[in-house]
Amino acid sequence: AVKRRRSTDVAVAVGSTEASAAAVRSSAPKSFDAMVEDLAQWVAEHGGALPKQLPPAARAADVRQQRLARFLNQQQADLKKGALPDGRRQRLLMVPGMRERIAYWDVVAAEQPDFEQSVARLRAWAQEHGRLPKYGEGDEAERAAGAFLIRQRAHIDDETPEARRKLELLQGAELPGFEEILKRWRRPRRAFDETLAEFSAWVDGHGGRFPRANADNEQERRLAVFLRKQRQIFFAGAMPPEQIEALSVVPGLLQGSARKDASRASFEDGIARLAKWTAASG
Repeated sequence: AVKRRRSTDVAVAVGSTEASAAAVRSSAPKSFDAMVEDLAQWVAEHGGALPKQLPPAARAADVRQQRLARFLNQQQADLKKGALPDGRRQRLLMVPGMRERIAYWDVVAAEQPDFEQSVARLRAWAQEHGRLPKYGEGDEAERAAGAFLIRQRAHIDDETPEARRKLELLQGAELPGFEEILKRWRRPRRAFDETLAEFSAWVDGHGGRFPRANADNEQERRLAVFLRKQRQIFFAGAMPPEQIEALSVVPGLLQGSARKDASRASFEDGIARLAKWTAASG
């Protein structure tokens, strides 16, 4: 009986060791080729769509997509630094949808200055004015600095070493008020898809009219801010292709510009105030 018990204990221990080894193997980083194969399979399973970065609340439900999205983010960062070997580039190009994605990465890398240079310009602007630039406001220099700053929020949801490095550079730049912005960025935010669905429903319910930033209704003002931000990101050439595709479901959303939209809203408000004054004056 003792002998049998010892044999059982040994078998359990061996089984436990094998299970632990399997867990370690499954959690170990995959090679580049293995990741590309997994990416190609994921794209085939999802009708040609590429994986995208998920909001924090949704990551646990789709670990695979999150891992593949981080992998793509790292490839884009390597390309921008000139550290993406041609062999890897060619392997990525074999995945459906990646030819267009890499072409977009090339355009963004060519148009955007080095991150360090952008941080230096942001720091110089903030030191001169004693505050951070406001998004979509002020002169051309402030709008450019504000657009750069707001794009850095994406690094909060990105767990790659490159994203952490960029956040550390921003924190080390001694930007006035940046720690408060970091706290705000780290709070849970509404998912892009959820806000877009709300925006689309609002437009449909108002005869195709877009929300105005100076409206009396809080929801309309909030959706007007969403509209302005999406247009500014789009016209700055910083919007990912999948986001452009999602926004295109609302006709006219990406047409015009934030400045023109504000002028149109101002004109419409002026007409409304005139009509109200005429009615009150008899």
